[in-house]
Amino acid sequence: MWLAAARATVLLWACELVLVRTSSMPAPWPDIWKSAVGLGALALGAPLAARLASRGSRSPIVGLVGYLPLTLVAGAVLLPVAEIGAARLPAAFGVAGIAALGVWRGRGGAPIPGVTTLVGTLAVATAAAWALQTDDPPPLERVAATGALWALLALLSLRPAALPLAVALALVVGRWPLAGPQVQWTATGEVSGPDLLLVTVDTLRGDASRSMESHRVLASRGLEFPHVLASSPWTLPSMATTMTGAEPAQHGATKRGAGSFGAIARELPTLAERLAARGYDTAAVTPINPFTGARFGFDRGFAVFDSARALGAHALPRSNRDATSARPAVVQLLYKHGLDQLHPVGSADQLVRRARSILERRRDRPLFLWIHFLDSHIPYRHADETSVLHWRELERTTHTDNLADPYWATEEGRAELWEAYRNEVAHVDRALLELLTVLERDTVIALLSDHGEEFFERGGFEHGHSFHKEVVEVAFVLARFGGAVVPEVVETPVGHLDVLPTLLGALDAADPSLPGRDLTRTREASVARISVNPLYGPDPEAAAVRDGRWKAIYGPGAGVQLYDLDRDPDEREDVSATRAGVAARLREAVADRARIEGGAATAPELSEHDRAALRALGYLDE
Repeated sequence: MWLAAARATVLLWACELVLVRTSSMPAPWPDIWKSAVGLGALALGAPLAARLASRGSRSPIVGLVGYLPLTLVAGAVLLPVAEIGAARLPAAFGVAGIAALGVWRGRGGAPIPGVTTLVGTLAVATAAAWALQTDDPPPLERVAATGALWALLALLSLRPAALPLAVALALVVGRWPLAGPQVQWTATGEVSGPDLLLVTVDTLRGDASRSMESHRVLASRGLEFPHVLASSPWTLPSMATTMTGAEPAQHGATKRGAGSFGAIARELPTLAERLAARGYDTAAVTPINPFTGARFGFDRGFAVFDSARALGAHALPRSNRDATSARPAVVQLLYKHGLDQLHPVGSADQLVRRARSILERRRDRPLFLWIHFLDSHIPYRHADETSVLHWRELERTTHTDNLADPYWATEEGRAELWEAYRNEVAHVDRALLELLTVLERDTVIALLSDHGEEFFERGGFEHGHSFHKEVVEVAFVLARFGGAVVPEVVETPVGHLDVLPTLLGALDAADPSLPGRDLTRTREASVARISVNPLYGPDPEAAAVRDGRWKAIYGPGAGVQLYDLDRDPDEREDVSATRAGVAARLREAVADRARIEGGAATAPELSEHDRAALRALGYLDE
């Protein structure tokens, strides 16, 4: 029985390691050895139970224990994916059936799963899990590679002398490096001009941005705009405005109902489409956030669109909390009980490596490269590098439970949140500095955020629900490497609406028909800018407007808050009662542009993979 248990354990470990790699990314060494030790410890259970059992190996208890490793791994493959309504119960019955099979085989004196049973069970669980996913099915070559490798491992495991070869094969496959982005340039014709590097950082507050060394390096080589009003307090509308130069009411990439979100209207050209039409090569490297993905139109115009979401679209085994990476069942169990950490997918250093791979294969023509960092968005995936133990414990709970914990509103809790957040910003900062060192051509560089983050300054946490400065004031830096520049800090308030025309102006491709301003040419006088479409809250018509020294926040209902930012930059003193005329004037700007009208935008159907990613980011609680 000891030999049978060892063979089954090696085969199970090897097959799971192969599945982790073929369905996702290379397995980290800690995951590999934790899985080996954990499954090995479980495999000792059957022989030990047989010694203790009065009937030896012919015992249902021994069979149940002997099938426990297979039950654990198959359950980790199937159950998280089956969290889709009616699929949950059949999946649970399937896992229970594996345990029941062990009981039956134990009574017959075969308490250890054989090669055919083990590989066949994993194959059925994997096929069922992939079938339950509502995304496109996994590529045929991925399925074929998994099946072929499992068959080879099964053949090797039939001979004890070949088990070391099975181990070696699993390690080679499990650690096989991730392929670089698929680079196929499509632009033709003559074109000249500088490169454009657009760096957007999700959830980066304006004050946190100014603490970054990369921000200071860029500001020393161009224009710094410290007062930028985000088009919305959450990602999708703000990034769509950045990429189209249109108000949310026109581009339509907004919240459109419970769990429904619009995509960028087809008739609006994106920045990538504009530059591709001029002959630029275009490439994007984006994280796991669906709100910057192809489903919402952000891939339009890019010859290369490298999304970290694609790396985990079919990940198995995966956790409910982080549906974008595959991790062995033992590691999932350790994580659930607070003994392991998240394994980040699409972190800043990974994205920069992929961006550098694109730069290494660039052609001798102008390139537009967009990279969007997500690290500073919850959940803080590098919290294990900090002392924020309470966050690491709560991070394993549901998003709602996490936010409901009153600890975070205390002084100590806020300090922990800030520590975790700043650590993530530091990750972005280091990665961006590395990227800047490899730029070789004349390059226009823009650093921008989609929105900020609230840390209980006014009783709330995160973003999407508030229009105060900590959520909707972001920083924008426009620099140039390779040309003479005169650094300047522009105190005039601007908005996301001005970013696209400014980038086009910096490339000598200005479009005067755009509603925003080209800040490389006109930036002296203040123009009203609005922020609309809150993600949370009872009033979809709530909005903010900034015009010079004045900022007004409207909603809920007919309520208004007015702030004189020259005297009250932290927005603490509402002067709407004494400045009713100013509040009324600013309301007109909101009435003209803030209402969401729908237009030609579509609301794409979200797959379960999309919903899982949005739940992990806190955008859905279902």
